[in-house]
Amino acid sequence: MSGRGNQNRRYNKGHRNGKDGKHHGRGPSNNKRDHKKKTIEDYVFYLGSAKQASDYERTADYVINHIAKEFEYGLDIASALKELQPADKTSWEPKLKYSTATDADQKEAENRQHTMMYQSQLNAYIKRSEMYTANLVKAYALLWERCSQGLKNKIESRKDYAKIMNDPIALLKAIREHALNFQDDKFCMTIIIEALLTLVHTKQKEGESLQDYTRRFRIALEVYKSHTSGDDQAGPSNLRKYISGLTGYDKKDLKIVTEMSGKANDLLMATLYLMNADQSKYGGVLKGLYTQNALGNNQFPKTITEANNVLSIYIPDNYSKNKKKDDSKRDRDDKDHKNKEEIDDEIKLSFAQMEGRCYCCGRAGHKSPRCKDRNKPREEWAINQAQAQQHTQVEQNNTNNNGNQNNTSALAKTPGTQSVTSWVGTHVVLSHIELRRWMKILMLLDSQ
Repeated sequence: MSGRGNQNRRYNKGHRNGKDGKHHGRGPSNNKRDHKKKTIEDYVFYLGSAKQASDYERTADYVINHIAKEFEYGLDIASALKELQPADKTSWEPKLKYSTATDADQKEAENRQHTMMYQSQLNAYIKRSEMYTANLVKAYALLWERCSQGLKNKIESRKDYAKIMNDPIALLKAIREHALNFQDDKFCMTIIIEALLTLVHTKQKEGESLQDYTRRFRIALEVYKSHTSGDDQAGPSNLRKYISGLTGYDKKDLKIVTEMSGKANDLLMATLYLMNADQSKYGGVLKGLYTQNALGNNQFPKTITEANNVLSIYIPDNYSKNKKKDDSKRDRDDKDHKNKEEIDDEIKLSFAQMEGRCYCCGRAGHKSPRCKDRNKPREEWAINQAQAQQHTQVEQNNTNNNGNQNNTSALAKTPGTQSVTSWVGTHVVLSHIELRRWMKILMLLDSQ
């Protein structure tokens, strides 16, 4: 029994204090949870699904930014991954300049200087090229490490896997393909319809920035394209009826039909992008475009990029309304502040009236330690101003008292005049400790 008691005591001690004397019990703790910033380990490429297709863009952006920041000469490989195109190293090559001077000595000096600069630039070019080649391998390893096991198995089963190995650009293209071209155990037309509905219902959320909305819309569009034709000309339909009414349409020319269909689909997606934008902010854009179109002046943007530029430079419809509210609120605050200052200026109390009031602001209901104005200079406190006012009054009373004494002496010297003694002009000098108690007595005597 004693052994069990010792165990309980040890358990209770550890339960209360923990290993280092900290709280480790099940009860609520006041310690705040540590909100750790996300690292590269938190971003993973997954095999695409209807819910995870949008994660590709976010993960790719973070990994590419990580490469640009952490790798030496990382901006070159990061730009190549962003554009999914190898860097053009020939544009980095320096060119040797020659002097055009006519004087032989000056020409020789300038050529010597150009040669030195060329040699320095050539060394930098060689190092940059070597680092780009080395970063290709490092970037491939990082991208492959960020792939989930299911995605790795999918890529390894590809016929062109041998060409993908050690090529980060080809690997990222494969990751993008499998992340966006998701295949569930559903009927193929169901997948296409769900992708279309997702695209149609991708609308700007309340408080969402235009940049985030544009990114979500582009991802939904890419997912839909991947389930239709897989190219940039994909759309809900070939819009044959629409393009047949356009100038220059020739149904026998396949190239013209393909080109016009692509432009028509781009116009359709740009219009959907405008319609799904926050209409409380950008509703005036569509109204203006509809009005111009009715007047025979079609100004609808032809691509999503053009539509984004239109919304970016447009002043939101609720801007003036919110500005008026802010100005009105600012005016009210300024008026309240002015009234408060006027009230503060009016509060001028005597030293005796300060009893029971705040020594800082002079108001009743709280004490100076809890006063919101306690940080202002001490000489501006109400108690100090009351004391200064009291000292000023004392000096005035001394002056009046001296004058009254002179007048009384003159009257006393006048025959037939009786001297009169009163409390008016009488001044009693007291210490600060007894001043509050005696001021009440003086006020009562002065009022009689």
